[in-house]
Amino acid sequence: MSNAIANLNLDFSTSPTVWKFLQDKSFVRGLMGPVGSGKSYACAAEIMIKAVSQVQSPRDGIKYSRFVVVRNSYPELRTTTIKTWQELFPENIWGAFRWSPPLTHHIKLPARDNAPGIDCEVIFLALDQPKDVRKLLSMELTGAWVNEARELPKQVIDGLTHRVGRYPTKADGGSTNRFIIMDTNPMDDDHWWFNLAEKEKMKGKYAWKFFKQPGAVEEAIVKELPENPEANGFVFSAGKWWLQNPNAENQKNLTNGYYEQTLLGKNLDWIRCYAQGKYTYVQEGKPVMGEYDDTLMTEEYIEPDISYPIQVGVDFGLTPAAIFGQKLPNGQWVILHELVTFDMGLERFGYMLK
Repeated sequence: MSNAIANLNLDFSTSPTVWKFLQDKSFVRGLMGPVGSGKSYACAAEIMIKAVSQVQSPRDGIKYSRFVVVRNSYPELRTTTIKTWQELFPENIWGAFRWSPPLTHHIKLPARDNAPGIDCEVIFLALDQPKDVRKLLSMELTGAWVNEARELPKQVIDGLTHRVGRYPTKADGGSTNRFIIMDTNPMDDDHWWFNLAEKEKMKGKYAWKFFKQPGAVEEAIVKELPENPEANGFVFSAGKWWLQNPNAENQKNLTNGYYEQTLLGKNLDWIRCYAQGKYTYVQEGKPVMGEYDDTLMTEEYIEPDISYPIQVGVDFGLTPAAIFGQKLPNGQWVILHELVTFDMGLERFGYMLK
């Protein structure tokens, strides 16, 4: 085996969820967790694990593979995804990185000590332009990694399902590992990930599999606080006391006080999403209604009150929409239902509205 691979120390012993994710053989796998939980490292490692386990070419004994790493934008791709990749696979050991489009790390390791050589091509692609989506859907790939999957539409993953497993060709042994892996921070509960992972779970041999890591912090019970909370690892933020979760993963690879310092100055939604690893909506920018609280003002189903009329608010255009609600005597609006459409004419929308 190449010295580079032999010296690649990947220890996931303190991250049981990550370990289960890496051991799983599902065609499409997703890993969701808080910041700092080692998700991206695990996915980067999985690419090399699959490259090493690829079958040898009967022509020359080389293990050929080609992967694509997808992110929503080039700035994110360069500053986060590729940075993570290069920490695991630095150029001085694994070969030069090509910084001209398409951004590519073509790893070639010669045969050594009776171990076969490896030819692993990793293409990094952002999907912030239509031409990039078209490029993705014409690739011949072994596998794919979708980084921060919550930022991408499900259509991207759907498109990848018929692009992976097409390289190498049968002449070079065929693809041993056909897969799509995804990692992400949590998202709102109306996202396609939540729907597939929690509500409409797939069944059968080829069902997609979703893994959820433990939260990094947990809310402290105020009445059980010690005399000097901060000296005992507690941190106060967003009006609550927090304590690091002893079951949090990847702790040994983080600096002391990582989460305690990260929580400071954050609002409750941010903490629930990025630190607790819970499904939630995080406001970006200035909200229209700053007093809105998703946890207090949202219910699974609200029964209409027959004492008050149903009122409908409609917005026309190429994306016509409508909301159905009731105004109560105290001035409060209760929104019961919504109708949202895309690229729809007025006549068709009228039938749906009716």
